[in-house]
Amino acid sequence: MDSGALFYVAVAMDGTGSIHSCNSMIESCKIVGLKCSTHYNIYVIASNFMCNSTKSETVTTETATCPPDTLRASLDCASNEALISWNGVPQMNSFTATIVDQDDSLLSCSSTNTSCKIPDLKCGQRYMVTLSAHDSICTSMPSEPIYIESVPCGPANIQTDVGCESGGLSISWDQASNAEGYTVVISNTSTHMTFNSTEPVLSIDTLGCGKEYAVSVTSFINTCTSFAAETTIREAPCVPTNLITTRTCSQSFVDVMWQESRGAKNYTAAAVDVDGGRLECVSNQTNCRLEGIMCGQVYNISVAAVDGTCTSTGSPSVRLETEPCPPSQLMVSLLCASNSASLTWDSSIGAASYTGKAVSSDAHMVTCEAGLSLGCVLEGLHCGKEYGFTVSTSNGHCQNVESEPVKLTTAPCVVQSMMTSLDCSTNVLTTSWESGAVPVNHSVAAVAADGTATLRCVTENSSCALTGLQCGQQYSVVVKAISSTCEGPDSAPEVVNSVPCVPANVQTTVDCSTNTLQASWDAADGAVSYISTLRGTGDFSSSCPTTDQSCPFAALQCAQEYVFSVTSVNDRCSNSWSSDVMTTTAPCDPTNVAASLDCASGVATVTWTPSAGADAYSAIAETLGHVDSCVSTGVSCELSQLQCGEEYTVTVLAGDAKCNSSVLATTFITTAPCPPTIQDHSVDYALNSALITWAEDDDAQLVTVTASSALGHSQSCNSSSSRSCLLDELQCGNTYDVEAVTHGAQCVSSPSSAFQIITAPCTPPNVDYLYSCETGITLVNWGETLGRESFYLHAEAGDHVTSCSSYKTNCTLSSLLCSRTYDVQVTAVAQHSNSSIPGRVQIQTAPCAPTSVGATLLCDDNTAEVTWEPSVGAMMYNVTATGKDRSVKRCGTNTTSCQLANMNCAEMYNITVTPFTTTCQGEETPPYSYMAGPCPPSNVQVSLKCEDNVGVVTWDAATQADTYEATAVSLDTHVYNCSTSGTGCSLTNLTCGESIDVTVVTVERGCRSEPSQLVTFQSVICPPTGLIGLTTCSNNDITVSWDPSPDSGIQYLIHSQEAGGVVASYFSTQTSHVLSGLLCGEKHSVRVAASDSVCTSVFSETITTDTGW
Repeated sequence: MDSGALFYVAVAMDGTGSIHSCNSMIESCKIVGLKCSTHYNIYVIASNFMCNSTKSETVTTETATCPPDTLRASLDCASNEALISWNGVPQMNSFTATIVDQDDSLLSCSSTNTSCKIPDLKCGQRYMVTLSAHDSICTSMPSEPIYIESVPCGPANIQTDVGCESGGLSISWDQASNAEGYTVVISNTSTHMTFNSTEPVLSIDTLGCGKEYAVSVTSFINTCTSFAAETTIREAPCVPTNLITTRTCSQSFVDVMWQESRGAKNYTAAAVDVDGGRLECVSNQTNCRLEGIMCGQVYNISVAAVDGTCTSTGSPSVRLETEPCPPSQLMVSLLCASNSASLTWDSSIGAASYTGKAVSSDAHMVTCEAGLSLGCVLEGLHCGKEYGFTVSTSNGHCQNVESEPVKLTTAPCVVQSMMTSLDCSTNVLTTSWESGAVPVNHSVAAVAADGTATLRCVTENSSCALTGLQCGQQYSVVVKAISSTCEGPDSAPEVVNSVPCVPANVQTTVDCSTNTLQASWDAADGAVSYISTLRGTGDFSSSCPTTDQSCPFAALQCAQEYVFSVTSVNDRCSNSWSSDVMTTTAPCDPTNVAASLDCASGVATVTWTPSAGADAYSAIAETLGHVDSCVSTGVSCELSQLQCGEEYTVTVLAGDAKCNSSVLATTFITTAPCPPTIQDHSVDYALNSALITWAEDDDAQLVTVTASSALGHSQSCNSSSSRSCLLDELQCGNTYDVEAVTHGAQCVSSPSSAFQIITAPCTPPNVDYLYSCETGITLVNWGETLGRESFYLHAEAGDHVTSCSSYKTNCTLSSLLCSRTYDVQVTAVAQHSNSSIPGRVQIQTAPCAPTSVGATLLCDDNTAEVTWEPSVGAMMYNVTATGKDRSVKRCGTNTTSCQLANMNCAEMYNITVTPFTTTCQGEETPPYSYMAGPCPPSNVQVSLKCEDNVGVVTWDAATQADTYEATAVSLDTHVYNCSTSGTGCSLTNLTCGESIDVTVVTVERGCRSEPSQLVTFQSVICPPTGLIGLTTCSNNDITVSWDPSPDSGIQYLIHSQEAGGVVASYFSTQTSHVLSGLLCGEKHSVRVAASDSVCTSVFSETITTDTGW
């Protein structure tokens, strides 16, 4: 509330001066009683009960449109539609007509013209009709209501009844209120009959059998006829015709077929025998099968048609006579020798002939014709097969089914697939064969090749084992089958070799030099080859297959005991192993052989680890032209006659009473080297280094040279690959004593003869100067140094050179040039050499003023980057920028550029650059003019275009602008941009329902200004989401609901359209709406839009919902 105000009065005035008002003690109130379709000017006055304020700023608004007038409604009885019409209203976007029935159910339609239709009215209702108009903002109040009557309701609960015997029809229904009469229409594709009745019932005589009729009943009042109540009725089915029976002899069923009967849903066929026995089958086709037909019977067969209500009378019957029954008491005698069978049986009444038959399990068939005889013989039967024997009769028309089969098996066949296997461990022969279909006994015989023995066994299984076979023999084996009545033939013979005999006279010998064992034995009966095996300690085992009577085993382990055995092998088995033979190999090599040298005495001690099987050891040291050795029964001995500077190979041999070990147990030892022989030396005074050379020694691994000064400094160098090394870090002004030693693998030699070297004088230290910035005169001074006689000073800067000499430790240089860097060198001078490195210092004279000053705008922080050509010798620069508003920006740098940040936007500056060294200030440059970066635009405003959801941004122009860029950011971080060279642009493709912050920047010389003041606006409201439609099956109402809008004060526009119909519109402030007055079986498409005080959203996605059935 404003300071001093106690209450407010809000006033609305129309164009005629008519005033409406409201007052409030808060910042809002509601003005009521305004006229529709009227423009009002609204202002507010504040008051403290003593004085009133002046009028506030005036706001103009327009009230909602006035409701349409001259509303008319008419009924189309045929379609049950209401046609609503009205006079047009200018500037209206659309109209919505609404009708409400006596149950408060609502229907509506929408149109942009002056009429619309509302279909699917409820019957027997009095409807109240109103109309509302819509502009782009508001919906008018409803018009004054008018009333319309709908089409009357039709009959209900229609019932039909058929007299199955008489064929008469009866139709009834519930009484309809206020009905003057009823009309009944009975029709099908060929008949159309109409009946009138004043009562809710109608009876008629029979119609055509099996026909279906459509029944329609309507009521009428005045000129309107109700909707029809419909059903169907069907007459009793017609009697089937053209009955045909089909049966094959001996079948237990008969197939019945007939002509299709009109009106039948299914059929019942029946067969009745002379004793009254009945067989039935039911089918929805024109055929079915009667099961259970018996031989020797006479049947009468007929068929009747059936629907869901009635059964027709039966068709004329058809007579069926079946074949005679089969014979009985079948007897079968099997003749084993000829594989034939004799059949006999009892007679069958009515039989004209008999046929005997035998069928095996593999489908082999044999028959015999007996005529009227009661027996016959079946010949040509297969061996070892089970046959089913039957007999059948014939009466000249049919041959009946066969008698019950008698099953017998013929004489056994020759045994097939005989196989033999020999158990090598027991010399037992097992014979097996393929079993026949019928179990029989089998006899197995094995005859030795020399005829000395025959072995036999009999079994009822499919295998048999023969024992007592002799080793190294060959046998012929046969098998034959034996049934309860006959023996089968022998099988094809198979030759089998028994287990070979064990080798004898096994012997072994060992070759000590190679540790190879040679084994031999005598030939064994029945052996084709031999396998010998040698086994040692642990898991060692080696085998040797051979067809000879000997076998070698090489590379055996030393000092090991081995066990040898051999076995004989034929095509089936290997026999038992021979007796084991034991033998031992030569002693092993010593291990861990090592030799160590005593550098002082030159004696080498050899050590080893004792080996298996050894009695004594010998150590032998060998080199080119010289040998030394020692012997021991322990694990070490000493070699005392070795020569210096040599490499020896040391071998240790282990021996026993028979052999020595191999020469593989070796090691190496190198004796101490001889001292080196110095051949020459040379001194490099520039580098203060000395190159030392010596005589070549092939056995030397490393030579080290050491130089020692009387002043306490020492230095060394070494080499392993050449005959020289360099002493490269000697100190200046020193005299060194030099000597060398040689390094061997274990020892170092004694020193060589010593000699002296003298180094160059030292570099003058601590060179410094005193420089006068005003005169350019410089005094150079330095420290004392070793080995010098005098000093020489040299100063150079580009093309300018100056120098001086002194016996003291200082010297003066006059008139040095500005902006120059002088390199100054001070050298110590002696008779044999000068100092290798001079003492150095650099003198930087005062710098000159910089040139080519320039400034460039950098976008970040409105920065000016100042550049210039460097002043020679300058170490630092100070940059100063002075604006017309007397603001000052400064920066310092040691480069040729500097950045002045945060300059005032669009300000003109004068820029100067001053050079510095560490001791002197240079000349300042002339001023350089520079314009700072752009300022942001002012007076930024945003307006919203509802139609396209576009934000229009405008602003006042900024100084020195190339272009402008507007940026909009929503709370959901959506970003929108537009740019222009003018003072306004549009933000498109906005997301609905967002609060958006807008800023504008100026772009000039490629740089963007700071953002303008933030402006916030709201995009067009979003359409509703989560739209769903639910159907109430009891009344066909559709309830449409959606998620609420996050904004307040929202009104929703609902568009509903039946498939192929017009669009109906509704308004609601709730998040659901009920579409009522709908008929069953309809499909409705629905969509919803949201409106706030500014704009109306686009419609939501359309959903489709069906009413009930």
